[in-house]
Amino acid sequence: MKNLNVNFKKLLLIGALGGTLALTTGCNRNILIGTQSFDKAIIVKDNNAVIINIASWKDFDGEQFELTTKDGMVILTSSFDTKLINSENSDKKVEELCELLVGPDGTISYYDHNSKVKTKDR
Repeated sequence: MKNLNVNFKKLLLIGALGGTLALTTGCNRNILIGTQSFDKAIIVKDNNAVIINIASWKDFDGEQFELTTKDGMVILTSSFDTKLINSENSDKKVEELCELLVGPDGTISYYDHNSKVKTKDR
């Protein structure tokens, strides 16, 4: 009888952990890694890229991101056109990633809350 009680407790513990995992994997969190953090976004359309400093981001069911810039502007964009970057942990600079995405003839712009959008001469 004691062995049956131990097996039941193990089964109950496995069920509780599995339920917790199922409930937490539908958001921006990974149970083993923690919250994913990004400080920049690159929005690419055709041969144009805009680099944006972001304060926060959300993802939704489907393919949408909601980006909030450091000055509070909210941008709703497609995940197909947007790359989220953690610049502190990236091996490449954000500008280098943009150059790879738009090619040598592409345009790279920066969103700056003071001047809004400014384009980098290349």
